[in-house]
Amino acid sequence: MRFAGALTRFAIVVLPLLSWALVARGGTGLGAAILAAALVASLPALAVAQIDVVAPDDLDTLSIYLSSAVLIALLGTLSLALGLNELGGTAMGLSGLDTGPLFLWTGVVTLAGITVLVAARLLSGVTGWRETELVRLVMPSTAAERRGFVLVSVIAGIGEELTYRAFLLGVLIAAFDAPWTAAALTSIAFALLHAYQGPVGIVRTGVIGFLFAAVVLSTGSVWPAVLGHVIINLVAGLGLGEWLLEGED
Repeated sequence: MRFAGALTRFAIVVLPLLSWALVARGGTGLGAAILAAALVASLPALAVAQIDVVAPDDLDTLSIYLSSAVLIALLGTLSLALGLNELGGTAMGLSGLDTGPLFLWTGVVTLAGITVLVAARLLSGVTGWRETELVRLVMPSTAAERRGFVLVSVIAGIGEELTYRAFLLGVLIAAFDAPWTAAALTSIAFALLHAYQGPVGIVRTGVIGFLFAAVVLSTGSVWPAVLGHVIINLVAGLGLGEWLLEGED
């Protein structure tokens, strides 16, 4: 609890400081700076802080899907609105790609992401890392849960990419003009936001997040990352779910 309290205080203190730094660097207004500071530092810190606070026994799968979908949709909508106002669609990677490149890059990032899932599963057997109870809880097992998982996977794919790879990546590039450093920072923040998945989940999510950012930087478009994110979520939950947890028993 003491560690959680320290992280909570950090999340509160760092928000105005980092917001001021982003505004001082130029390229973004106060509203976008506050949201970016929350995304890159405060929210990840709070996500780590809540690991030992949230009890899986007090939660149910469909409630987790609903709360996650609402939060991600709100963040995605806010990121889109502030990003369009402060950065513009091109800087956020909202420009479309031709059908061929879109399918090609979607396939590349999807295959790479699924490879990371498989590698993390194999690595967990060597390191002794185990999936958390929360990860087990969010894996769908009933027809209703599978329908809910499909919905939250689509919302997460769109909302998280608009938030982290379109908005936050764009803000950090505008402020510091260091695209690959920005990609690394957004990926670390994205990984820590998924701290409920434990060590293996943090590493897995961070690497996949960096792959998404790399595709956005390489193509200038966020849409291959959006589609790849949705597909990877669906494959992880509906296709590989049982196998990913198999090594836990």
